[in-house]
Amino acid sequence: MSVTYSPDGSKILSGSNDQKIKVYPVGDFFGTSGINRIPGTFQELIFLPDLMSESKTIGNYDWAKSNTGRFLELVDSGMLYAPRGVGSDGARERDNLVHIAARSGCSSFLEYASDISTDHFMIACLFRNSKDPKAPEASEAPKDSEDSKDRTPLYYAYESQDTASIGIILTSLLTLFSDKYTKFSIDKCHHQHFGDLFPLNDFVPILRDYPRVANKFLKELSLVEAYQEIVKKEYPKARIRDGQELIVGSEERSPDTFWTQVQSDEKQVTNDAGITEEEAIPVTAMVLGIPGIASRESEVLQNAVLGAKRINRFTAFESKTMEVLIDFKWKTYGRSAFLAHLYKDIVMVAAFSLDAILHQSLGSDERQHLLLTILGYLPMLVTIGLWAFFCRHEANQFRGSKTSRAYFGDFWNLLDLASLGSIFATYLLRAAEYADLAPSNSRWSTLMTALALPLAYLNTLYFMQGFKESGQLVRMILGIIGGIRVFVIILLACMIGFAFAFYVLYRGKADYDGIQHRSPFLSLFSSYALLLGDFDVNELEESSSFVITVFLFVGFTFFINIIMLNLLIAIMGDIFDRIQENAVAEFLFARANILLEIEATFGEKEKSKAEWYPRWLQVLVATTEGNESDDRVDWAGRVRALKGAMNKINEQVGVLKDKFEQESKKREESEKKREESEKKREEESKKREESEKILVEMQKEAKESEKKREEESKKREESEKKREESDKMLKLLCDKFEISVN
Repeated sequence: MSVTYSPDGSKILSGSNDQKIKVYPVGDFFGTSGINRIPGTFQELIFLPDLMSESKTIGNYDWAKSNTGRFLELVDSGMLYAPRGVGSDGARERDNLVHIAARSGCSSFLEYASDISTDHFMIACLFRNSKDPKAPEASEAPKDSEDSKDRTPLYYAYESQDTASIGIILTSLLTLFSDKYTKFSIDKCHHQHFGDLFPLNDFVPILRDYPRVANKFLKELSLVEAYQEIVKKEYPKARIRDGQELIVGSEERSPDTFWTQVQSDEKQVTNDAGITEEEAIPVTAMVLGIPGIASRESEVLQNAVLGAKRINRFTAFESKTMEVLIDFKWKTYGRSAFLAHLYKDIVMVAAFSLDAILHQSLGSDERQHLLLTILGYLPMLVTIGLWAFFCRHEANQFRGSKTSRAYFGDFWNLLDLASLGSIFATYLLRAAEYADLAPSNSRWSTLMTALALPLAYLNTLYFMQGFKESGQLVRMILGIIGGIRVFVIILLACMIGFAFAFYVLYRGKADYDGIQHRSPFLSLFSSYALLLGDFDVNELEESSSFVITVFLFVGFTFFINIIMLNLLIAIMGDIFDRIQENAVAEFLFARANILLEIEATFGEKEKSKAEWYPRWLQVLVATTEGNESDDRVDWAGRVRALKGAMNKINEQVGVLKDKFEQESKKREESEKKREESEKKREEESKKREESEKILVEMQKEAKESEKKREEESKKREESEKKREESDKMLKLLCDKFEISVN
């Protein structure tokens, strides 16, 4: 029986014992509400893109070859696990559904599952396919084996080279460092949190091979607030400047009264001299949420540097995580080692420069005092001694590099080798001249000295990277040189074409006695001088064709001097803005390179220092209350400043938009109420008009009834009169009758 998933990843389809296809919503696998509705076991599990592919055999899928006969089992957490076999102790080794989906590159399933239940999916991403899935040890180094046991879904997504799955899993793992979980302790005795289970060893190779995805994760990752009542007990304020941070390593995540104990060490707590106890400011204790990131075995910094070089983007070093890590390493051991190398380099360059200046004058005067002669050779001895030291340093660095490509791929290592090699060649040629192995009038040592001096001084730029102001400028220079390399190739092609054309024109005239175009090399040099505006119009007449020479001259000055040079200025300005926008990240990248070079020369003595490689990094930051520090803008390039201003404007516009929408809703509601009241008033007026009409009609009817009553009364009166008259007539008749009778 096989299992497939729908194209959108929302449903899982499988066969069953009653030979019917069963459909299960993915949400049922990630929640507890649907546990009773899912069957306890499946036979084979294989992910297929659609049901039409179900005819394929399991053997066509490499990840499933070793899984025949396994079944899926539902465990208490609501996740679906696939036992892979039975271990030596009888415990079954489990995979969960996320492991299998990540291994087979089912990014649509992972995305849908993460949307259904973020918490369950995040917990599933922490599980290793170990013998006991309820007790994952994600912070420990994984054990390498042939079938990749003890691995998280992040490792399987990396192994399947599925960028989408890597991004989905890393986005889910960000939940570990949210407020919901940073205060939720798994083990209250040791203050173990979900963030402690972050699979650092599985994340490290992603920094190198998928730097864009890893950089996005690091950029969104922030420091985690520590337990103030434990770590910062009895230490509400610190003697640090506003905006500064104090970083100290620890072996525990939440050591009791940690900052109170550190307070006794004035060297650690006081970053700036002259800060009194009254000037102390409120602080907040934070912690870098990833354990072991600064440990001896950690390769986070090395892989972050390799990843940044790979894509030539340094966004990883914009993250707070990398900033804290680099700052800790630098202040702990990097700065002292760096300054020691800097002072030695300054002394070596100064001694070599003095030796180059005094070399020709030594021994030229026979009356020169012996002491002055000895002192004259002292700079050479100092240079040779420090040269030996730096050669040993480069040898240690080469041995510390994992591959020769990593060593020789660094520009500064090549510059070191060129500088040290030219100094060695200088003294080797001098020794040959002293031993009469070279001609007496040989100038090779002088020429080599002339080449070695600029190389030695250029090498000092490496040490300038260690300081913020000069380091940003050095990175700017290197960025501009790297950014215009294609332009320089185009410029050289144009210059060489014009230079050879000038050479041909001047060579064609027999009586030409100038030196500017005597050879192709000199003609190329003259073209470079023409590029800088150094030319003599009178020399145009000395060519074999004045008209063609003028035409080439005008074409060169217009195309090269006007168009190309202005284009070069525009390109350099654009590169300047782009690098200045990321000046801080560029500087941290340079400092990370320095730290890696220093660590490559460490022996076992340095590597065994526990205070240099702690498990946790505790950070003390200033608590800004009621100040306007957020309104201060550090200059980081015109583009970044504009973006920051636009972001603030967008935020303000968003606030105004929300207020406007709220006011609009209120106005609409009031308008509706007004319309309803208007309708009610209109209805009431209509009813009033109708009642008035009815009243008028009633009044008319009353008048008519009154008229009828009056007419009836008149009729009654007339009838009464007639009755009276009839009565009178009857009486008369009766009287007459009586008379007649009588």
